[in-house]
Amino acid sequence: MFPTEFLKSVPKTPGVYMMLDKQSRVLYVGKAKNLKNRLTSYTRFSGTDHNKTTVMLAKVHKVDTLLTNTEKEALLLEASLIKKHKPKYNILLRDDKNYPLIKVTVQDKWPRVHMTRRRKKDGAKYFGPYSSSSSMWATLRLLANMFPLRKCKGNKVRPRKRPCLNLQMGKCLGPCVGLADSAIYMDQVNKVIMVLEGKNRSLVKELKQDMKKAADNLLFERAAELRDQIAALSKTLEKQIIASSHFKNQDVFGYTKQGTSVAIALIFVREGLITGSRNFFLSNPVETDTTVLSQALSQYYDGKNTPAKEILLPFHVEDTTILTEYFSEL
Repeated sequence: MFPTEFLKSVPKTPGVYMMLDKQSRVLYVGKAKNLKNRLTSYTRFSGTDHNKTTVMLAKVHKVDTLLTNTEKEALLLEASLIKKHKPKYNILLRDDKNYPLIKVTVQDKWPRVHMTRRRKKDGAKYFGPYSSSSSMWATLRLLANMFPLRKCKGNKVRPRKRPCLNLQMGKCLGPCVGLADSAIYMDQVNKVIMVLEGKNRSLVKELKQDMKKAADNLLFERAAELRDQIAALSKTLEKQIIASSHFKNQDVFGYTKQGTSVAIALIFVREGLITGSRNFFLSNPVETDTTVLSQALSQYYDGKNTPAKEILLPFHVEDTTILTEYFSEL
């Protein structure tokens, strides 16, 4: 049963609380601007015997509190503890390990672009996850045809006496045989990143300027290459769904309930174009809708996923000011 004696010593300060059962397993992690008021509210909770919150509170044997200096610290600590303990009664967004990512190894001297299913802290740039593997492979094919980066595996390029077929086909700049210029190669890498970030319109504009410069300098072969890249990108833009004419970068969240289950949808809009989506399904969360969405936001944007300049929500959430401050630092 939810203990009450300890409430006398709980301060009215920001912090995080952990509800534990008799085996000291963490049942639930929560945060509060005022710990005393928040924990006291559980003593006044009344629900049916089968209500999930009622069942949870009946299992609580002990409550640990961790004091923080600010609400923002409480927000970050809560997200960290949920990730660590994976409490039964907290919402847990399904991770992205089953979805493919596109990895750009910008930490390498000669970066390459390839598919991966695991995000590592190795200095590389990761894009995705892609809920559709066919969409991901189509993107990789487009990038391979447009930008002549190396396809060989490994962090380091092994010197070769003879170039591979990709160089002869114009699909690689040939760093393995010493033919690639580092500045030109990295310029191609940066353009790949622009495509993956959804900045196709900006890239088309930049490529048109480069094509004009090449033509003015009588570099007609280079101008023709740029023309082909512009054509490929323009064709891709025609297929993309226009979400808005304002060309902003937005993450758009949707929230719906059916019975006790919750579904959260996320649509990625980059430069006014829909570039991807994610869906999360939560079974019978114990908290209110505003708290559930707030926890989902802090879990999703955990440093691995960078928020867009604008985040559109279906309703006001708890800790809007704190979340805004936190996201601005990512």
